[in-house]
Amino acid sequence: MVGIVIGLTLGLVYTWVIDPAMSVEMSPDSLHADYKEDYVLMIAQAYTNDSNLELAKTRLAALKIVDFNQFLTALADKKMKQGASSDDLQPLLALAQALNNSSEATP
Repeated sequence: MVGIVIGLTLGLVYTWVIDPAMSVEMSPDSLHADYKEDYVLMIAQAYTNDSNLELAKTRLAALKIVDFNQFLTALADKKMKQGASSDDLQPLLALAQALNNSSEATP
Protein backbone atom coordinates (compact mmCIF):
# COMPACT_ATOMS: atom_id res chain seq x y z
CA MET A 1 0.00 0.00 0.00
CA VAL A 2 2.86 2.34 0.86
CA GLY A 3 4.44 1.61 -2.54
CA ILE A 4 1.26 2.62 -4.35
CA VAL A 5 1.06 5.93 -2.43
CA ILE A 6 4.73 6.68 -3.08
CA GLY A 7 4.35 5.79 -6.77
CA LEU A 8 1.29 8.01 -7.16
CA THR A 9 2.99 10.87 -5.36
CA LEU A 10 6.13 10.64 -7.46
CA GLY A 11 4.06 10.35 -10.64
CA LEU A 12 2.04 13.45 -9.79
CA VAL A 13 5.14 15.45 -8.84
CA TYR A 14 6.78 14.48 -12.12
CA THR A 15 3.77 15.36 -14.29
CA TRP A 16 2.77 18.55 -12.45
CA VAL A 17 6.17 20.02 -11.53
CA ILE A 18 9.08 18.46 -13.43
CA ASP A 19 7.58 17.85 -16.89
CA PRO A 20 4.03 19.25 -17.15
CA ALA A 21 2.04 18.87 -20.37
CA MET A 22 2.30 21.82 -22.72
CA SER A 23 -0.73 23.25 -24.43
CA VAL A 24 -0.23 23.83 -28.15
CA GLU A 25 -2.48 26.08 -30.19
CA MET A 26 -2.99 24.83 -33.73
CA SER A 27 -5.07 26.26 -36.52
CA PRO A 28 -7.39 24.11 -38.65
CA ASP A 29 -5.25 24.64 -41.76
CA SER A 30 -2.51 22.49 -40.21
CA LEU A 31 -4.80 19.45 -40.02
CA HIS A 32 -4.15 16.30 -42.03
CA ALA A 33 -6.27 16.10 -45.21
CA ASP A 34 -8.61 13.47 -43.71
CA TYR A 35 -9.25 15.61 -40.67
CA LYS A 36 -9.82 18.68 -42.85
CA GLU A 37 -12.54 16.74 -44.63
CA ASP A 38 -14.11 15.82 -41.30
CA TYR A 39 -13.87 19.46 -40.21
CA VAL A 40 -15.60 20.63 -43.40
CA LEU A 41 -18.30 18.00 -42.88
CA MET A 42 -18.89 19.33 -39.36
CA ILE A 43 -19.05 22.89 -40.70
CA ALA A 44 -21.63 21.77 -43.27
CA GLN A 45 -23.68 20.01 -40.61
CA ALA A 46 -23.56 23.11 -38.40
CA TYR A 47 -24.67 25.21 -41.36
CA THR A 48 -27.72 23.00 -41.93
CA ASN A 49 -28.64 23.44 -38.26
CA ASP A 50 -28.21 27.20 -37.96
CA SER A 51 -28.29 28.46 -41.60
CA ASN A 52 -25.59 30.99 -40.73
CA LEU A 53 -23.62 31.26 -43.96
CA GLU A 54 -21.28 33.98 -42.67
CA LEU A 55 -20.24 31.79 -39.74
CA ALA A 56 -19.68 28.86 -42.10
CA LYS A 57 -17.54 31.08 -44.34
CA THR A 58 -15.50 32.20 -41.33
CA ARG A 59 -14.95 28.61 -40.26
CA LEU A 60 -13.99 27.58 -43.79
CA ALA A 61 -11.60 30.52 -44.08
CA ALA A 62 -9.63 29.09 -41.16
CA LEU A 63 -8.73 26.14 -43.42
CA LYS A 64 -7.15 28.49 -45.99
CA ILE A 65 -8.60 26.59 -48.95
CA VAL A 66 -8.40 28.54 -52.19
CA ASP A 67 -11.59 27.29 -53.88
CA PHE A 68 -14.25 26.14 -51.42
CA ASN A 69 -16.74 25.12 -54.10
CA GLN A 70 -14.21 22.84 -55.80
CA PHE A 71 -13.17 21.36 -52.45
CA LEU A 72 -16.78 20.72 -51.40
CA THR A 73 -17.64 19.17 -54.77
CA ALA A 74 -14.60 16.88 -54.62
CA LEU A 75 -15.43 15.94 -51.04
CA ALA A 76 -19.05 15.15 -51.93
CA ASP A 77 -17.88 13.01 -54.87
CA LYS A 78 -15.43 11.17 -52.62
CA LYS A 79 -18.13 10.56 -49.98
CA MET A 80 -20.52 9.25 -52.68
CA LYS A 81 -17.88 6.83 -53.96
CA GLN A 82 -17.28 5.66 -50.40
CA GLY A 83 -21.00 5.01 -50.00
CA ALA A 84 -21.63 7.73 -47.42
CA SER A 85 -25.14 8.20 -46.12
CA SER A 86 -27.38 11.02 -47.23
CA ASP A 87 -26.94 12.49 -43.73
CA ASP A 88 -23.35 13.26 -44.73
CA LEU A 89 -24.00 14.26 -48.33
CA GLN A 90 -26.97 16.59 -47.90
CA PRO A 91 -25.18 19.10 -45.63
CA LEU A 92 -22.19 19.22 -48.00
CA LEU A 93 -24.39 19.84 -51.01
CA ALA A 94 -26.46 22.44 -49.16
CA LEU A 95 -23.35 24.34 -48.09
CA ALA A 96 -21.86 24.17 -51.59
CA GLN A 97 -25.10 25.49 -53.06
CA ALA A 98 -25.29 28.32 -50.51
CA LEU A 99 -21.67 29.30 -51.18
CA ASN A 100 -22.28 29.19 -54.91
CA ASN A 101 -25.42 31.32 -54.61
CA SER A 102 -23.67 33.86 -52.39
CA SER A 103 -20.74 34.19 -54.80
CA GLU A 104 -23.14 34.72 -57.71
CA ALA A 105 -24.99 37.43 -55.77
CA THR A 106 -21.75 39.26 -54.96
CA PRO A 107 -20.59 41.51 -57.83
